[in-house]
Amino acid sequence: MISVKVKREAVRLRNYMELKKKSVCFKDDSRGMSFIEIIIVVAIMSIAVGIGGYGVSMVSGRAAEACARNITSTLQHVRTLSMGKYATYAKLYKSDSDGKIYIEMYQRVKEEDGFTLVRQTVVGDKTVEVQCNGGVLDSSGVCIGFDRSTGALTNKVGGDFETSTVGQIVVSKSHTTMYVLIEAVTGKIVVKRV
Repeated sequence: MISVKVKREAVRLRNYMELKKKSVCFKDDSRGMSFIEIIIVVAIMSIAVGIGGYGVSMVSGRAAEACARNITSTLQHVRTLSMGKYATYAKLYKSDSDGKIYIEMYQRVKEEDGFTLVRQTVVGDKTVEVQCNGGVLDSSGVCIGFDRSTGALTNKVGGDFETSTVGQIVVSKSHTTMYVLIEAVTGKIVVKRV
């Protein structure tokens, strides 16, 4: 009797071991991952990192694009006003107090009066770097004026106020660089991305 019980137990144990080998959750195969599986995992991870990196660079570059667009629109507005009734110029500078990039618009209504501040606009945050005439923009800033009759870039506004003849303004942040180009002869203002 004992031998029959031992045989039954041995058969049951053997069946259990075979079932254990076939079962997925009790798999005793510790060979690791195959080369193809590793390549697939690396490919998926590199695609995810590439998409994430591209998204981060797009977000960080938008501040430079927005700053360049704001500078361009304000300068175009100043150019249009300069060719109108009043002498007008713009001052572009970086504030010492908050580090932001500002552009101010000044007008002279009467010839005997001086220039008065008409509008001050924040065009860029403190993370954006702006360069004019090869130098980094600081709190002293740069004044930009346009000729009243032709709209061309000029170094004198209203006949007596000295301005800079800035041909290009470079706006950059991270890997994004934008150029605000001012044509000296015509005063045309364009933005280019590099």
